[in-house]
Amino acid sequence: MQRRQWDSKTKTKIILEGLRGLSVVDICTEYDISQAQYYKWRDIFLANVNQTVETSQKNKKNKN
Repeated sequence: MQRRQWDSKTKTKIILEGLRGLSVVDICTEYDISQAQYYKWRDIFLANVNQTVETSQKNKKNKN
């Protein structure tokens, strides 16, 4: 059986659905992923979100 490849946009969409309060069980059922996979993606996303914010702030400073 071949493994699926998830692009970053789709992963982000799935993670944000959970952060918005949708049931993780329902999300995982809809996308046919395990809860462990969801939480792994979520943890990586949250651990790196500060880099995105810092990059955005640096870009705004460079434009001014």
